[in-house]
Amino acid sequence: MLNRGFEKCLTLYPMSEWTPIQEKIAKLNDFDPKVREFRRYFLNGATIVELDSAGRLNIPKNLAAHAGLDKDIVLAAANNKIEIWDKAKYQEFFDNFSPEAFSNLAQQVMSPDGGGIPGL
Repeated sequence: MLNRGFEKCLTLYPMSEWTPIQEKIAKLNDFDPKVREFRRYFLNGATIVELDSAGRLNIPKNLAAHAGLDKDIVLAAANNKIEIWDKAKYQEFFDNFSPEAFSNLAQQVMSPDGGGIPGL
């Protein structure tokens, strides 16, 4: 499943990872306006993709436009999925993130109590 990423990238999920996400979204309270808003935005553009006979992945134009994909792209491992970035945007993302900011983020996310992050 190919979908919009949270940043200006695309996220490629194996179906074994996408199915539980879809099931969780389906169980959310449809009477909550925030749930409806999230569902619309998150699922907007979600597309099943398959490799062609030459082993290539055809990215739909609407998703390529969302991520601003040009000629050069980066495939980035993201735990249980792959992020697809425009090379220049990917580099810009890291150019604007200082070592100090990364250190602070790591401390927040990886602290024993999860840094107040739900689920950690």
